[in-house]
Amino acid sequence: MGWIVDFYEAMPPGARDAVAWFATVLGVGVVGVAAWFRKTLSAAAASAWHRLTAILDHQTHPVSDKHLRRRVFGREAQMAALDATLAAGRTAAVAPTAGVVGGAGVGKSTLARHFMQQRGGNYDRTAWFDAESAGTLMQQMADLPGLDLAAEGPLADRALRAKACIEGEGPKRWLVVFDNVEDLTLVDRFMPTGAHIHGIFTTRQTVAETPSRTPVVTPPLDPAEAVALLQAEAEREDPDAAALAEDLGRLPHALVQAGEWLSLNPGATFAAYREKLVDVIDEWPRIEGEPDDYYRPMGAAIALNLEEVAKDRRTGPDEQALLRLLPWLAPEGIDAKLVLDVADGQFASHPDYAPDIPADLRSLAADPARLHRALTRLGERALAAASPDEDGPNRTVALHRVTALVVRRRLARDAPALRRAAAAVVAAGYPGEAKHVQYSA
Repeated sequence: MGWIVDFYEAMPPGARDAVAWFATVLGVGVVGVAAWFRKTLSAAAASAWHRLTAILDHQTHPVSDKHLRRRVFGREAQMAALDATLAAGRTAAVAPTAGVVGGAGVGKSTLARHFMQQRGGNYDRTAWFDAESAGTLMQQMADLPGLDLAAEGPLADRALRAKACIEGEGPKRWLVVFDNVEDLTLVDRFMPTGAHIHGIFTTRQTVAETPSRTPVVTPPLDPAEAVALLQAEAEREDPDAAALAEDLGRLPHALVQAGEWLSLNPGATFAAYREKLVDVIDEWPRIEGEPDDYYRPMGAAIALNLEEVAKDRRTGPDEQALLRLLPWLAPEGIDAKLVLDVADGQFASHPDYAPDIPADLRSLAADPARLHRALTRLGERALAAASPDEDGPNRTVALHRVTALVVRRRLARDAPALRRAAAAVVAAGYPGEAKHVQYSA
């Protein structure tokens, strides 16, 4: 029953885009392809395909990214570089695109969000797009509210019409962000340009200087900035802070992980944490294609926080239920409603999804107070970015991509069942419901 879901999950992003592209070329979209499958395949295969379409629908309609809760340390030079690059675009009447460049965990997306938070008031409209895959980016652009866009036609054409509409909105000032760009040709093709538009994209790729594009390199933090971030997260000073910051490569994501662990364990010294970190690093497997000294400290810091979850008898089981779900969903995050909607009573019209969803997750879905406590705790541990609980069912939660990678590695043995569970949650919780990109008008 889950073979199509498993096949889809194993696809690289480009292959997933090809699935969406094929459906668009047929002129019927993913839903139309699903209808064809229902007519030609067995009921079990059709059910699996329905789950696949739900995953696609969820991945291409992300929730709003509303939270930048932690203070940003350093990055004054990068903020100034972004200001200078975008200001040069205004004087030249061509908006250059500032590429925020750096590896995972170095704070590229955080810098872009910080810029939007600090400078967003200078613009009439802002829009944030998740650009890790072409399909996600194009769908978000096609669904951008507030523009006069036709709802029909090939997805790429609809995205290009959105680009043209933004370019035609002068003199209204726009700030547009493409986050986590893997394929730089997407920037060339879809990033709106014009004197009234400022564009930023984040990427791990090498970006060359061009007349219309300036790379803003985002290195690890300076030693003093790294110590300040670590001690702020730990809520105390320690003579071994500088040494621990170096152990962690001065990477913001790793420093936050360590700081939160120390904050939740006030009796532990920084030196004691260093010993724990070294033990985990020594056992940490190398990630193919990445330097050992880059990912291993960050992965080890995340692993130590995951161990704390397992020890917590109060909220730990509920946190673990969420951590078995979140890594298999879209990296831009979900809202609490996705979980709340799969409580036992919600399966009246979708009984075929219930068997694949673990009992602990169904129990958590039936108790909003427990769910929100678990989300809050994951946020406190820096294992997830969670918006305030007053958002209720619209509360958002997302895992950092490296955190999701670490969790998936730890759960590798159970991955097939967990992928099916995640697909069933999405299919049962959001059958056909659209979700839109962050947008302010």
